[in-house]
Amino acid sequence: MNRDAAMGPAASAATRALPSMRGLRGWATRWRIEWMVVVLLPLALAAAMQVAGEASLLRYLREWLRMSAWVDSWAPMERALPLMRQAGVRAYDVLFFGEGVKFQYPPTSLVVHELAARMGWPLTVQGLNLVNWFLVWVYAALCGVFGWRLAASSHEGKADRAMAGVLAACMVVLSYPVIKAFTLGQVQLLLDVAFVAACLAWLGGRKFACGALVGAICLVKPQFSLFLVWALLRGQWRFLGGWAVVVAAGLALSLSFFGWRNHFDYLRVLGALSATGETYYPNQSVNGILNRLFGTAPVTTWQANGFPAYHPWVHAVTFASSLLLIGVVLLLRRHTRPRLLDFQAAALAFTIASPIAWEHHYGILPPMLVALDFALGRETPHGSARGACILLAACCLLAGTHLGIAHHAQTGPATLLHSYLFAAALGVLWLLLRHAPKVAPHARHS
Repeated sequence: MNRDAAMGPAASAATRALPSMRGLRGWATRWRIEWMVVVLLPLALAAAMQVAGEASLLRYLREWLRMSAWVDSWAPMERALPLMRQAGVRAYDVLFFGEGVKFQYPPTSLVVHELAARMGWPLTVQGLNLVNWFLVWVYAALCGVFGWRLAASSHEGKADRAMAGVLAACMVVLSYPVIKAFTLGQVQLLLDVAFVAACLAWLGGRKFACGALVGAICLVKPQFSLFLVWALLRGQWRFLGGWAVVVAAGLALSLSFFGWRNHFDYLRVLGALSATGETYYPNQSVNGILNRLFGTAPVTTWQANGFPAYHPWVHAVTFASSLLLIGVVLLLRRHTRPRLLDFQAAALAFTIASPIAWEHHYGILPPMLVALDFALGRETPHGSARGACILLAACCLLAGTHLGIAHHAQTGPATLLHSYLFAAALGVLWLLLRHAPKVAPHARHS
């Protein structure tokens, strides 16, 4: 399948170098608006937060440029690895349920660490954070290529292609969830890079490679295993083949390294996490909103070794909302051949539906925003199409920024102010689901 078939008419007749403002005539006018939405407004908002004495995107950009990062993923992994190796030791009982260490990853997430150690190249915190620093640039470059290829598919001139690529790259560098992943010391950055690579593979019709990349993400982020059901319902056999090869290899290595018991114990961890979730404001999910509304734990204080008090309504509504979101994405248009926006909608829905969806988990948004901008460009600039463009611009701004002023909301309905990123993610999901059928007609199976 070629790129045009993968995207549908959006890749041939609709993609015009970040074109959602195409109705405004003139090359210069269009690009001024794109630069304003993607670059100038986010920086202006960040500067305003900074002047007001509030935390902003600028603070995290400075930390990234200084290579200043924490150990949010690496410390629990470093602590868990020796326990996983010990025969007869139930690592999750010791760490998660015993000491309260929030090692929430499956054993498969440690396969690369174990392989590196056995080869005599043990991974260090400093080395991993250095890799993460470069991964931000890699992510920006790949997203730039993604934008460039969408523009090239419409036979735009070199200037438009270059501008599309530069703006797509800027969207990554100026994305708070992406930069926050670096400053935390998070493995999520690697998953972001794998996701944009999967989007590129899908766009190029390389479904096996796309499935393999999603399979690699599943080894760390188990909720993406729902892609197995999603692809089965749509007959995406090459995608499933790539997914199965990577997941089977990773799981086989993990079982041989760490044994069956730790893998079964991880199911108990998932049960505990889904029962309570997190109240802390970076949890941008239905669960986070409900926990904050019910006051189950402090909103702006991180509980390093504890979880919110169990609340039956939080648990029940979280479960129902997750079931609804997942059901919609799995069943909607399951008899049609999916395209890029459908694939991206599934990834975003599986993220939103998680009881714990931290801010940095939304680092997968930039390629979705780029693809949507191309998709919306095929519609005439009036009525609902104009409203969709405005919604996309608002989502782009909210999804990329950090509003430290919201931290003053500590209790009750005011805590909804913390959920602007969640609102932006829902807006993006709505646009992906709404516009996928308009730009993704039938094409041959692949």
